[in-house]
Amino acid sequence: MGWRVQAEFDADERSVPDARSLVASTLRSWHVSELEASACLLATELATNAVVHARTPYRITLELGPPNLRVLVADGSRALPSRRPPDSSAVTGRGLSIVEALALDWGARHAGDGKVVWFDLATGPGDSVSADRLTQMV
Repeated sequence: MGWRVQAEFDADERSVPDARSLVASTLRSWHVSELEASACLLATELATNAVVHARTPYRITLELGPPNLRVLVADGSRALPSRRPPDSSAVTGRGLSIVEALALDWGARHAGDGKVVWFDLATGPGDSVSADRLTQMV
C-alpha cells in the first residue's frame, strides 16, 4: 500500500518554490524527512526544466510505497530531456546530471500530449543518498 499526492503549477519560475514546499511538507507528513533534501533538490531541477523548456503548466506527483519514493514531473512538451556533456564554464545544464547522481533511478517518457520525467529515491534504512555523490559529480 502506498501514498500519493499531486498538484498542478503554473509555467512560471515563481511556482518552483511552491513545488519544492509541496515536496518538503509531504515528505515530512509521510515521516520520510530523511529524503527531503535530495527530493527537494531533484524536484526543483525537474520543475525548473518544465518552466524553462516546456513553458507549460506542470504537475508534480509524489508516490511513496516500499521500497521507493517516486517523484514525477509532467509538462505539456513532447521534447524529452537530454543530458548535456559536462562544461565547467556553463552556468546551466547540470540539472539532469544532478538527478542522475542522486537518484536511485530516473527516466522520461511521452505521456498524452506531453512528457513525464521521474526519479526514485530509496526509502529503506541505510539507502539514503549521500551528498558526497553530488559533490563528486559537480
